[in-house]
Amino acid sequence: MARSRKLEPDESSEGDFFSRIPGPIRGNAARMSVAVVILVGLALGTHHLWKTYAHRVLESPQHRLTLENLEITPPPDWITSDIRHDVFVGNSLAQYNIEHQELTIQLRQAFRNHPWVRDIGDICKRYGGKVTVDLHYRRPVAVVKVVTESRAGVLPIDGDAVRLPNDDVDLTDPQAVAAAEQRFGSYPRIWIDNTFPIGPPGTPWGDPRVADAVQIITNIGAYWSKLDLFAIDAIDDQTRIGSDSSTTLYRLFTHNNTRILWGHAPGREAPGEPKLPEKLKRLVNWLQSGRQLEAGQMFDLRSAAPVSVAASE
Repeated sequence: MARSRKLEPDESSEGDFFSRIPGPIRGNAARMSVAVVILVGLALGTHHLWKTYAHRVLESPQHRLTLENLEITPPPDWITSDIRHDVFVGNSLAQYNIEHQELTIQLRQAFRNHPWVRDIGDICKRYGGKVTVDLHYRRPVAVVKVVTESRAGVLPIDGDAVRLPNDDVDLTDPQAVAAAEQRFGSYPRIWIDNTFPIGPPGTPWGDPRVADAVQIITNIGAYWSKLDLFAIDAIDDQTRIGSDSSTTLYRLFTHNNTRILWGHAPGREAPGEPKLPEKLKRLVNWLQSGRQLEAGQMFDLRSAAPVSVAASE
């Protein structure tokens, strides 16, 4: 019977494997294991502490959002109201903590509802508990004449035909109406019969004639003031009533009451009617020429010739 061979030390079981690892390596592995255990313990402990005390931190006064630590893009000169205060108070933002996960969502929604705010950029939390909101504001491009049973006044509108705030001007108050006229005195006038906004400030005006007038004004752009233009109105195109095409013509007025027949709105021209670029060219050329109209005439941009005022009405 053969005798079993005695195992040498280097042929021992798996338990002796680590005995063959050099000492320095075993020491490093042990230290790494201890470090991992400590880190895991700290993470678990921190998570437990946060779950236990998070509500106390989030509800503590020093972490509350305040009006002082809320910063917004400085409003332009044409905005006289305190947007930051209005939004902060009107949306009860004092209830939110600056560390709250929903804070940026709530801020974005709150500022989006303000009628002077067109768009919202980045919302950032800064060092020291500051919160900054990047706002893009609406710009007035014209005022629309509105008439009540007892008085007339003006309401501002932007390039998207959105009604803008006017400090809640009471059209029955002569002093308030006069103040509004002075405040928006340099803006183009839109004279449209029987028009009134369908909603509050911050919503579309709701009358396609007003939207078309705004489009014409914005396309004229800087030439409006250079050419001494004052107002735009709308009249019916008697030649197209009953058709599926646009039946509204637009006229421009200078400060000295010279009339220019623009024609139909851009994109709604009659067959053969010049498009926007050609009308702008004719408008600039004629007004800069200094030519005068006879009594009862206005300049028709569609034909680049004077026409009878009565013939267009």
